[in-house]
Amino acid sequence: MTQEDIAKRDEPTLPITNDLDGGRILQEALMHFQNGRLSEAEGLYQQALAQQPNHPHALYGLGLLRYQNGQVVQAIALLEKAIASKPDFVEACNNLANMYAELGQWGKAVTKYLLAIKLMPEFAEAHYNLGAIYQAQNRMEEAKRHFQQTLICKPDLAAARESLGEVLRFIARTVAAKQVEANVSTATLVQTSIDFYDQM
Repeated sequence: MTQEDIAKRDEPTLPITNDLDGGRILQEALMHFQNGRLSEAEGLYQQALAQQPNHPHALYGLGLLRYQNGQVVQAIALLEKAIASKPDFVEACNNLANMYAELGQWGKAVTKYLLAIKLMPEFAEAHYNLGAIYQAQNRMEEAKRHFQQTLICKPDLAAARESLGEVLRFIARTVAAKQVEANVSTATLVQTSIDFYDQM
């Protein structure tokens, strides 16, 4: 699975409760982030964390900034901390899983995608990402299930339709190959029996 295969939600979010200077700091940080002013956004996230060191949205925003700067290990640590502070932080779970997947840490990625899906069963991106991992691991029945669920949640996600088609074709080829193998084995057994009786 490549980085392009991952369906992302990789922008910071605003907290439900505005407890940092009326939410102004995080709103300004988000605005800077969305407009590509990453150094300004980082300064505001740091300011927020100086006030509340475990604020999940500030940790999440700073983590995504670190990720965009190529500091994946630091980003992972910040998102882990954000989830520890807010265990139902579904976007952080999904993006943390994306980062683990990018590093090839499939087990950790699967765990976080499953957590995101548990928190939000209709989270199409998490279903798609999990399906992509299972497809890469040749766990095609599980991949099929999650791609199908993706399309239930988000019918217009073209990548999920394409991936589901690939998986279904793979499954069909596998079934056909097993049937051919079974037929060959049966034919071989019949021929062996005929040869045996011919020699009697």
